Amino acid sequence: MEIVFWLTTGQGVLLTLIGVIYAQYPPKKINPMYGYRTKRTMANQTVWDYANKIGARMIIWTGLLCIAMSAVVYFIYPNAYAIAISSAMLVAGLILGLILCEKDLNSHFDKNGNPRSKL
Repeated sequence: MEIVFWLTTGQGVLLTLIGVIYAQYPPKKINPMYGYRTKRTMANQTVWDYANKIGARMIIWTGLLCIAMSAVVYFIYPNAYAIAISSAMLVAGLILGLILCEKDLNSHFDKNGNPRSKL
């Protein structure tokens, strides 16, 4: 059953590591391959830099929360259900993180990428 524990928490560990790498090596320039890519974030370099900074934080926090919540789920359901539940939590966390990032972008930039106030 130890393998089930590592499979449930491993998803969060992997996501956290990806977030840390993303935070350490953010995309320097706007590009279509790597980074937090939406029409608004690709509008200008200021929005791009800000979005990738908060995107990396979102991924790290989602990963850490998934590790903690998956460990709890494992002790409640120490079987294959824990893997399915932790996977669902991971997806839900990423969707919630995306919504929160977009709200943060809305508060700082208009739909064309122009700043609403000083950052």
